[in-house]
Amino acid sequence: MTPSEREALKTAVEKERNNEPFERSLGRNLRNAGLDFDAYILIISEVRAVAKREKMTLEEAALKLAAEE
Repeated sequence: MTPSEREALKTAVEKERNNEPFERSLGRNLRNAGLDFDAYILIISEVRAVAKREKMTLEEAALKLAAEE
């Protein structure tokens, strides 16, 4: 995962709006970072896999992935 993708994950969690799904927040932040739909699919797939494996929310999984180097 690139640094810009990690930053978009972190920002998506921090700037999630009231009653907004995480996926929408992530998509908005990826577009703002200049990334495309293919990047979104790869990232959300990875986030969902971690969330399922670790039994955590998508937001928690995103923060975990964003913290990895």
